[in-house]
Amino acid sequence: MKFTDAQKKVIVARREKGESVRSLCSVFNIPRSTLYRWCKSHKTNTIANGIPFTAREINQMQNRIVKLNNIIAILKTVNCTVSAPLRERLVALETLYGQYDVYTLCEALNVDRGTFYNHILRNKRENAWFAKRREKYRRIVQEVFDEYHQILGAEKIRTVLVERGHQVSTKFIASIMHECGLSSVRTTARSDYLRLNTLETPKNRIRQNFTAHSPNQIWVSDVTCFKIKDKYYYICVILDLFSRRVVAYTISKKNSTRLVTSTFKQATIARGRSHNLVFHSNRGSQYLSHTFQQLLQEYRVKHSVSAPGHPHDNSVAESFFASLKRENLYRKEYKSANAFRTGIAEYIQFYNEKRPHKLLKNPANLRNSTFQMRHSRSYRVISEFHFCIFVVSLFHVSLPGKTEKSAKPVASRLCGYKKDHAIDCLNKQFTLRGVFQRCRKILLFSFAKGSLQHPFQILCSCNFPRS
Repeated sequence: MKFTDAQKKVIVARREKGESVRSLCSVFNIPRSTLYRWCKSHKTNTIANGIPFTAREINQMQNRIVKLNNIIAILKTVNCTVSAPLRERLVALETLYGQYDVYTLCEALNVDRGTFYNHILRNKRENAWFAKRREKYRRIVQEVFDEYHQILGAEKIRTVLVERGHQVSTKFIASIMHECGLSSVRTTARSDYLRLNTLETPKNRIRQNFTAHSPNQIWVSDVTCFKIKDKYYYICVILDLFSRRVVAYTISKKNSTRLVTSTFKQATIARGRSHNLVFHSNRGSQYLSHTFQQLLQEYRVKHSVSAPGHPHDNSVAESFFASLKRENLYRKEYKSANAFRTGIAEYIQFYNEKRPHKLLKNPANLRNSTFQMRHSRSYRVISEFHFCIFVVSLFHVSLPGKTEKSAKPVASRLCGYKKDHAIDCLNKQFTLRGVFQRCRKILLFSFAKGSLQHPFQILCSCNFPRS
């Protein structure tokens, strides 16, 4: 039930006559807090001439007195009266805009508030007063912004200015801050800190061009996870875009920088250090960490990362994980970590050796080619050794009787190393058995000493005995 002011005054009068609060609340079905509030606002006070007034009426009269004083001050300030033309009154009120509220200004010179607002908005851009006022507050906002160490936004700056007697809005302060290029450091602190304390983010060098013309030209990498008995296992792989083989992989219980670095080191052990290698990955914190960036710089590897929010930039690695989960993980139930690791190893071996790839023109030849190095160090030596034997035997069969002049271009194209040494070795008459044994001893001894030279370079720098 809604009570009028007259009814409230009657209830308050009954309370002043001595009636209890409990009985009044039960009769009129109102809470005690409401009755107390009515008694405070409608309590009659006797003033000097004996006229009774409530506290509410006294408050209204005080506000009216303040308003009349402001109207008197306005009329003393302006150079026109209420009977002046509307244009003159609007111009006079415009000079006081911001010092008094709009209600008081319009009541002082009898101007409609809508008319006054239209005048203000119409002349805002071309009015010199607005330009001076805006320039004034540019200086004030800048001073407050610097005073509070550049941590305040528009709302808090407006609070400070209101406390100092300025009647401004948050929108007005925000527009001035935008014009002056002021921005709270609280909003940009994290980005500024990361920009100053992190290495430069690598660029996307591939741009979804997943074509490699030779092994160890472009490696792609990614990390995925799989849950086994309430535990997550993270798998990091590195693939060669030339043959789409898995060069190295690592399984760990933590998705950390150590997982990525260990996988990369395995790949370099299996393939050796390559010149002009591009390592492509997503923008994960592991790949962008300071430790991994230093490792790539040490190995002189160019880093390429996907663009933010573009998973297709690393679609080769994503596709491999999709095949791994669809063809193996989702079809089997691994009950232990050892079984999971064994299953991953078997699938990767199947993926590298037997599983055909639709993008490769001749998957079997590419993946099993002697040009393609294997995972283990021993297989890498054997495969490259056989390739060297092939070249040496080719020259042994096809070049007898040929002059050095005719053989030199062919040798340089195939070997690309020391031309004189290559021609000197290849022009000699060998038996294939003797070449095989001699090359085997030289290569095994060189790799045992930790040599990182290419087998061509090793063989071409040696002297072979005549058969």
